[in-house]
Amino acid sequence: MAVKLINAAAAITTGAASAQSGVTFDRGTYWVVASANAWITVGANPTAVAAAAGNIYLPAGVPVEIYISDSAQKIAAIQDTGAGKVVICPTV
Repeated sequence: MAVKLINAAAAITTGAASAQSGVTFDRGTYWVVASANAWITVGANPTAVAAAAGNIYLPAGVPVEIYISDSAQKIAAIQDTGAGKVVICPTV
């Protein structure tokens, strides 16, 4: 089994505009946590939209487990009520 190391690029700074992860994620399960309420979406070239269908709400400080079903996917994030960070790491 190949191991993919995740670095600081797996942290996304959220703001009023959608921002994408600097790395791609392969098929698998990941923990995602936000420092401030945020919305995320996953795709080859995703754009996060607050409160839109297909986006996942992340309450601040609550780890959420997501499954990425395709290879080479990015995560996009956007703030809900204020700027912050979204951190993504693989589950073990």
